[in-house]
Amino acid sequence: MADTYGLDTEERMTLIESLDWSIDHGGEFVRRRVQAKEPGFTKMWQDTGGMKRYERRRWWWLDSRESFVAELTA
Repeated sequence: MADTYGLDTEERMTLIESLDWSIDHGGEFVRRRVQAKEPGFTKMWQDTGGMKRYERRRWWWLDSRESFVAELTA
């Protein structure tokens, strides 16, 4: 994606920072929708394992982030 859009180094780091934020906060966004009893979010939450899914994604990102940064800044 970064190559396709011709992102420079600064823009690539902005992409990483955006992923940091999204992965860190995505579960909370969905949890709030579930607490508001929004049916689509509630079904997704139940079907995909609830907050455990977001915790797994967060751990995966923590383990993988350096590789993404290395590839994007090479």
